[in-house]
This record gives sequence, structure tokens and C-alpha cells, in this order.
Amino acid sequence: MKYLLSVFCCLYFISLSAQVTVQSIDYKKQSLESLQVEIDAEKDLVEDLWDDFWDDRYNIDVDKFDNDKRGTAYLAEQVSVPLISVKNFDLYSKIEDRGNKSNVSMAVSFAEGSAINKRSNAEAYDAAEAIMMEFRTYFYTRYFDDKLNEARDQLTDIRDDSQDANEDAIKAREKIEKYEDKIAKLQRKIEKEREKAGDEFETAEEKSRRAKELEERIRSIEEMRARYLGK
Repeated sequence: MKYLLSVFCCLYFISLSAQVTVQSIDYKKQSLESLQVEIDAEKDLVEDLWDDFWDDRYNIDVDKFDNDKRGTAYLAEQVSVPLISVKNFDLYSKIEDRGNKSNVSMAVSFAEGSAINKRSNAEAYDAAEAIMMEFRTYFYTRYFDDKLNEARDQLTDIRDDSQDANEDAIKAREKIEKYEDKIAKLQRKIEKEREKAGDEFETAEEKSRRAKELEERIRSIEEMRARYLGK
């Protein structure tokens, strides 16, 4: 059993490593070894959700302290994240623009001018790596949920428009089917991103909550489909 658990953990962290890389990142006047993950979204949106993530999950304010041509840097001084360490530390992070994508970097520093790495502090490093993957899951969940809500709103608007004039009924139905297809595609993307990130860091309570949310979402879409298409 212990052997199987070891194999599972090994495979899991190999999966993490495939998505989280290590880079040397400049934070104002110092360069720190940092964990980095790529997000398929524009920088402004990633910045908003990076701030929300730390506030929602860890009750931490990450403050902007530097802007350069490469991106926006953040610093949260002497924060407490027990998952990483019982000691307080400075949390550096940076979000860099890559066109339609963004690079999110994070460094954990217990002493000025240095950051943890796999060699010096393996447990804290693995925990920080897990938090980067947690943000990746958080971001895509919020991102695609917002897209779904937007698509549902558009679907509702189009349904209302279709009732205003019978001559527009055919066009409205085509649009309804278009947005239903869009909703289905977005749902598939959500499931794909969740499969990539895995749910190893979700608690039983979080899993139960997400399951209920997904059941409600599926029920809502099924009800809308039956209402609009009579199927």
C-alpha cells in the first residue's frame, strides 16, 4: 500500500512539474528563483483574479509595488500560510503579459534577497507549487463560470427577442442553438481544465460543494433546453 501511495505521489508531482516551471524573475531591484505557471488569458484579467484568489483562499492582500515593461510585481510582507510554513515570510509575485496569455510567477522569501527552492526547502517548495496549481484551477473555474453566465444571459436576451416578433422566430432559434452549443463547449473546457489540475487539494467539503454546484448547473441547462426547444 505504501508503495502504491509513493508511486501515486510521484506521478502526481511529475504532473505538477509539467505545468509549473522554475524561472529567475526580477522583482524591482532583486532577482529571485520563482515558480511560474502559464495562464491562457490576458494580463488584466489574470491580475484581478490573482488578487481575489489570495483574498478568498488565504485572507492575504497582495499589493502592487512595481511595474516595468515585463509586467506587474506584487509583494505581501510577513504573511502566514501554514500550508507552506509555520514561519511568516515575504510573498513576491509577478504577472507578465504574453499577448493572449500571461505568466504568473511566485517566490517565497524567508530572508531578503533569497527564495526557497527544491534543494533548500523541499516541503515548503512543494506546498508553494501546489498553491500555484490551486490558483490555476481557481482561475479557470471563475473564468469559464463567468463565460457560462454571459452565454446564459445572451441566451435569455435572444429568447426574449424571439417572442417580440414572429417573423424573427427562425433566426432567434438559430441563435439559441448557437449559444446552447457555446455553453456546451465552455462546460467541456471547464471539465478539461479540472482534469488537468486534478482535485487532490480539494477538501471533502469543497468537493461536495462543487458537486452540488455542477448538479445545479446541469439541471439549469437541461431545464432551459426543455423550455426553449420543447425536448
